[in-house]
Amino acid sequence: MSALNCVALARYRFLCLIPGIAAIAGASSARAYDLGNRWSATQIDGGGLQRGDPVTLRWSIVPDGVSYERSSAGKTSDLIQFLDDGWNVPAAQRTPDFTNRPWWDVIHNAYAQYARVSAVTLAYVAERTATGGNTGMVGDIRLGGEMFGDGPGGALADNVYPDGGDMRIDTTKESNGTVGFYFSSEPGLRNLVIHETGHGVGLGHTSPQNNSAKAVMEGGLRTDIWGLQFDDIYGLNRLYGDPYESNGGNDTYATAIDLGSFTTTGRAAMGLDATDTVVEQMDGDWLGIDGRNDPDWFKFSVSGETFAKLQVKPIGPTYETEELGVFNASAQGDLVLQVYKVEPSSQQIAAVDDGVVGDAETINSLYVAPGDYYLRVRNKLDTNQFYRVDLLLNDSLPNAGTSADINLDGDTNIDDWTQFLANSSTSFSGLSDFGAFRLGDLDLDGDNDYLDFKYFKEAFDLTNGSGSFAALTSVPEPQAALLGAMVLLGVMATRRRQH
Repeated sequence: MSALNCVALARYRFLCLIPGIAAIAGASSARAYDLGNRWSATQIDGGGLQRGDPVTLRWSIVPDGVSYERSSAGKTSDLIQFLDDGWNVPAAQRTPDFTNRPWWDVIHNAYAQYARVSAVTLAYVAERTATGGNTGMVGDIRLGGEMFGDGPGGALADNVYPDGGDMRIDTTKESNGTVGFYFSSEPGLRNLVIHETGHGVGLGHTSPQNNSAKAVMEGGLRTDIWGLQFDDIYGLNRLYGDPYESNGGNDTYATAIDLGSFTTTGRAAMGLDATDTVVEQMDGDWLGIDGRNDPDWFKFSVSGETFAKLQVKPIGPTYETEELGVFNASAQGDLVLQVYKVEPSSQQIAAVDDGVVGDAETINSLYVAPGDYYLRVRNKLDTNQFYRVDLLLNDSLPNAGTSADINLDGDTNIDDWTQFLANSSTSFSGLSDFGAFRLGDLDLDGDNDYLDFKYFKEAFDLTNGSGSFAALTSVPEPQAALLGAMVLLGVMATRRRQH
């Protein structure tokens, strides 16, 4: 990576040029994502916004001949004619309605990526009516242009940190009078706008090392990627949250993300796009927790009795930047998974917090009756962590001798033994397999008999350790005599088979 040559500007932080690479001016930062710079107030959201809050930013294009906050003294914007010339827009199409321009589509599509990967939404507003009148509206972010005066080959554009974000594009033409590639081509204009808007929402420059990653927020304009890449998106999510934080978020069970409705089998998975440093245009499956105070809720429903396997797994690539060194994005958070049933009353039915930073948290074979269930995922650390959530439903009961948890509460203890004894030497008819299992029919042959007792003992020791069942039954219980009778019946049955 070539060394940065930064020339201080009185008003706009730094103008950073990288020799040999198309230069982009922008706010410079010691980190790829500067937590001190994000929008605290917007036209739509109002004020009081804090880190992790989503934003909707209006953007607009400054009409030619109009000065704006970023205009140099005595200059007005001439961006529209510059882009029209670069994209060969016919004279009849050069109307006050910019949405009919091919370059407007490029900018609009570029801004759509922000909402796919983060809780930053960019909404266009026109400053002029179709007939050229003033609409009375301007964007939070305004795009304008003027000749910078450094000639062809100089800086392409510059911007400022929030709560600013107005972009200024250099409208200097090439020495032959044409508009340069970076303004007149889809990859050039798209990534230029995405990069400068990155500064406008709080991102600084990043410098990937050793070919471990690429980023649109590098100091030089890349055209070999489609917009925001992983490092850029990680910064956006830390500042504004993941895409689900928009439109009300998923911070409560009432706004939980729906994983689906199932009978007794099926699977669901979300959050699959945060696995590597390369991001494609339409990648939009991102789940992230931007800090300690950002719980995420999910829900699913089943129409029959079944078992659920649930897992949340931190994900992300490992790469290196000059600002952060080696960065393992999959090991930034310490996640916790909780499961709730909210009807008829809210109650936590399972939870897991076994791992450390970067570990997956898994709940295996959780019994779920028909109804709605809610998952809550949180981060014990005040860091941003991308993750995936997986749900697997399987309605197969445990093989005989592998589980003595007949009340299906996730624990194998004296409560299961008490329930088993209460239904021993009983035949079952008309019950579902789940119903019979809960009454002690571990081999699902229609009754609770001595063979089921053997399976119960085997499974109890398997779960709690060898000798644990003997220790349990050494304490006199109300139905100890019944246990003795079952053992005696087993001995008699064995003797009969020996004759």
